[in-house]
Amino acid sequence: MIPLSSFIVVLCALAGVVAACYAIGQACFRRHRDGAATQLALLWSAVSVALTIVVPALDGFRASGTAALASILLLATAALLAFFLGHQWREAAMEREVQRIRLQRAESADAKTADPDLETLCAKAARRYDLTRREEDVLRLLVEGRTAPQIAEDLVVSPNTVKTHVRNLYKKLGITRRDDLASRLKG
Repeated sequence: MIPLSSFIVVLCALAGVVAACYAIGQACFRRHRDGAATQLALLWSAVSVALTIVVPALDGFRASGTAALASILLLATAALLAFFLGHQWREAAMEREVQRIRLQRAESADAKTADPDLETLCAKAARRYDLTRREEDVLRLLVEGRTAPQIAEDLVVSPNTVKTHVRNLYKKLGITRRDDLASRLKG
């Protein structure tokens, strides 16, 4: 029969490995990856190594009661750290993203006031390339530097609708990337 302390050490090591695998999966395969997920993956990976190698090695691979207690405490501490630090890291990341969006919108507003004939260029392109009114709106926002989610928010449509308009715009303008928009508008 396996001693209880050995069972606890192995169970904690397994829990650490599972937590590390889950965190790595979240960091690598989530649709919207963020730095907090990567930091949590690193935290859980370090804890996993500590639970599977360091704690048993310090105990001389005997799996004593001290090693079992150390494994439980390490796993519980890591879980609490992951919870609180993960929340703090995500809050900080959201704050940085809000600042980035504010800065981008301010730059966009500056660009809009600095280039008063953007409307005229877009209107001429709309007539020249037979664009719909909505495609012209999307074109103007693209030239202002907006992203597809921002355009969707501004025009109150879904991001997929914006993608469809962008695809149609590119086809009508005969371009394949966003960088070619400016040259196509002027030419």
